Amino acid sequence: MAKETRYIRQRDQFSCGPVAVINTLKFLGCNVTYKSLPLVQRLCKCKSPDGTNPEDLEQALSVFGISFKRKIKPSLKDIDNHIKNHGAILLNYCISIGHYSLCIGKNGKNNYTLVNDLDDVTISGCDSLTIKHMTEWGDKEKYWCWFILPESVDEQRVAKYCYSNK
Repeated sequence: MAKETRYIRQRDQFSCGPVAVINTLKFLGCNVTYKSLPLVQRLCKCKSPDGTNPEDLEQALSVFGISFKRKIKPSLKDIDNHIKNHGAILLNYCISIGHYSLCIGKNGKNNYTLVNDLDDVTISGCDSLTIKHMTEWGDKEKYWCWFILPESVDEQRVAKYCYSNK
């Protein structure tokens, strides 16, 4: 039986970006832990109380060699097709505050699986109407989605930044 991925959730009000990067690495099969958070916070230029801006989060993804396609306001069909092809989607949205969350799958017709959503849990479900609202929120200058390509991480870079700091 395959080992289930153990994702993390944020423990403060501003580290959702770095947590999303760590969870993206976990989704891609890397054995990173919460102990890597301070390093990933630095890579994301994450500061209290403002958190991480999209450009810095994107740069942190690139540092780890993660392949992605930036999308602005993707359709549900695009999201479903990407998930069907074993990808994940890093969402940047604003409901009451700006937030990053990772969509890692779909259960059934209209229920998506999110990691580190605004609920105080690590894994939660989300319906398609909410996903649509998340991806259409805001303007194209601020709220992006990143379609994470499967098997697209540079393990040597992850090892250099995360594993050697233990």
